Amino acid sequence: INAIAVGDGGAGAQSPSAGQNSSAFQLTAFGGGVGGSGSGGSGGGGTGPADGGAGTPGQGNVGGRGGGPGDAWRYGGGGGGGAGAAGGNATGTYVTGGSGGDGVFVAWADAVGLGDSGYFAGGGGGGISGQGTAAGAGGQGGGGAGSKGSTTATSGTDGTGGGGGGSGFYPDFGGDAGAGGSGIVAVRYVGATAMADGGTVSS
Repeated sequence: INAIAVGDGGAGAQSPSAGQNSSAFQLTAFGGGVGGSGSGGSGGGGTGPADGGAGTPGQGNVGGRGGGPGDAWRYGGGGGGGAGAAGGNATGTYVTGGSGGDGVFVAWADAVGLGDSGYFAGGGGGGISGQGTAAGAGGQGGGGAGSKGSTTATSGTDGTGGGGGGSGFYPDFGGDAGAGGSGIVAVRYVGATAMADGGTVSS
């Protein structure tokens, strides 16, 4: 018997957290790091003028650097790292948030309708001040977009492991971060006979 664990995405809102691990057949995919430079399977984006968190070699990439010209009300966050690419850095004087890094494409998973058009583990976009230019877009692979000001960021897509978007701030500090999307464990094997039960079976 092989135990399979599908990790939940990290929490969003006002108390964001890192994603949980997924595991099967003695293999573990680490959950993504929380925004604010958290490390994990992929790194969370940095806030303000700070570097993003580190990813895990072979699983994910570093988060983007946050940016700002010195006045905190113009800061913006870097994008979260994706499984296929690093998160983008925040840019500009009136900051544009960093885009989330793209995930990885799995052709056979795309053929059976899994993932975000076959992509998994995209990073969340960076949130920005209400005085900034634009929040960061989510990476392909279920990553959620960041938010501007006191609006709520977009959550990652369940079943992709996509990261949630970073929260905006200023002038009201009520912006909520998006939650991460849950992970997925997909098992592919040769032959038309089902080799397991439970979950969803496609042929």
